[in-house]
Amino acid sequence: MNPPVITAYTLRYLAACERRVWLDQHGDVTARVAPAPEYASGGIEHEQRIVGRAFGPMTPVPVGSWPEMLRVTQKLMRQGVAGIRGAAFERVIDLPTPVCVRGRVDWLRRVSTPSRLGNWSYEPIEIKQRAALQAEDLLQLDLYMWLVGAAQEREPEGWFWLGRDADYQPLQVIEHAYSESRLLAVLNRVAQVMTAAEAPPIFLGKPCQICPWHSACEQTAAVQ
Repeated sequence: MNPPVITAYTLRYLAACERRVWLDQHGDVTARVAPAPEYASGGIEHEQRIVGRAFGPMTPVPVGSWPEMLRVTQKLMRQGVAGIRGAAFERVIDLPTPVCVRGRVDWLRRVSTPSRLGNWSYEPIEIKQRAALQAEDLLQLDLYMWLVGAAQEREPEGWFWLGRDADYQPLQVIEHAYSESRLLAVLNRVAQVMTAAEAPPIFLGKPCQICPWHSACEQTAAVQ
């Protein structure tokens, strides 16, 4: 049996609703209803414009099978390309049962800090359209730094780029204060929720509006 998979999205979902984390692992997939795509489109366009202006050309990891994306990511890192878009990483750890932790880092920047790769290494950058950080953002970048650090055998720095000016430069550049203990505590909680025998209680609220399990939870709540 394959171990449960934890991603950056899983960490973000946990903060809003533990039930969603459980349903993503155990729920009937036919009950899922995908949210409207416009919820994410604005943020994606913002990231692409910021990166295009600040980074220049980036080498993308083509979307394909997960093993292939892992392989291409490692190849590009060994080659020392200047920037990588969509880099894929994976680690399996015991919490205490085995879980597979995965992440796709939107933007990796090469820096002149030696690592097992050579005279260079990479650091993740999280680009947000909004001007204020959320607690989930910190966990997301914790995860990316943890994954990248293991892949290159050197802990990287990590950065938030927030907002933009008229020239599509970030309004704020904030160095992230990485906390492995914070990350591992949340990973442990996610593993506990995922492996629980029953789903956590239903709490309907504003975050539910963009959750694919919204209709299923409303139906369940109506008959309880």
